[in-house]
Amino acid sequence: MSGGEVMRRITEHIWVETEYEGANVGFILTQRGVICVESPMSPPDAKEWASRIKSISDLPVIYLINTDHHFDHSIGNCFLGGRIVMHEACLEGLREVREGFREMFKHFFERRYEEVKEELEEVRVLDPEITFSERLTLRLGGVTVEVVHVGGHCPATCYVYVPEEKVLFTGDLVTEGQHPYMGEANFGEWMKGLRAMMELEVDHLVPGHGEVTDKSAIEKLIRFFQLMERKAKEGDGDIEELYGFYPVRPERREVVREWIRDGLERMRGELR
Repeated sequence: MSGGEVMRRITEHIWVETEYEGANVGFILTQRGVICVESPMSPPDAKEWASRIKSISDLPVIYLINTDHHFDHSIGNCFLGGRIVMHEACLEGLREVREGFREMFKHFFERRYEEVKEELEEVRVLDPEITFSERLTLRLGGVTVEVVHVGGHCPATCYVYVPEEKVLFTGDLVTEGQHPYMGEANFGEWMKGLRAMMELEVDHLVPGHGEVTDKSAIEKLIRFFQLMERKAKEGDGDIEELYGFYPVRPERREVVREWIRDGLERMRGELR
């Protein structure tokens, strides 16, 4: 899905795109160059996104931040340039992505896979040039970009915060209008991270998936996990209330049910 026509400038220095299949993407324009957050997962979208960035500024991409290593966030990195920034825990996961991204793409986005499978041969899964453990701060031309490790969604998950612009890129810690993927979840870490993000001053929240929103999306996800925790403690295996918490596209009904059942079982394991 090409999303270029609805690329949004949400603040003086930040543009976002929420219509590509896969993770949301954005970029931060500084006096020294462009900082990208995530990359589109399909080669046509990644190339278009690179072109869109160039239409805004002739400055080069100098950093590319991934909030985690998952294929829908990272396999388009090779088309954008810049020094890749990831949490150190991404390295092991990237090896799995390198070996299996085609199968991952087909499993989660089968309809789009048939369209782009030949172009996927161009993908080169790149290791980060910069890794960190807890927090990394970039200061470029009056713009501060904070990359903060949280975990929760997966061991490497981070958020990206631009305090001067009051913009928060949550990665997959938050989704808007759809269920979160919980296949690697640590719910204790996830809830701690959500509450930490609630303390930030935020005018624009860019979720991992879904439309740009505000901190109400964090509050809703906290309520979702609280409901899940109550069901886990009570041994309640009925997932319908959880299933109905967010809208579900018809073609994703079964996969979302699978996510919820898996998440509920993971929650029970943590509580034990």
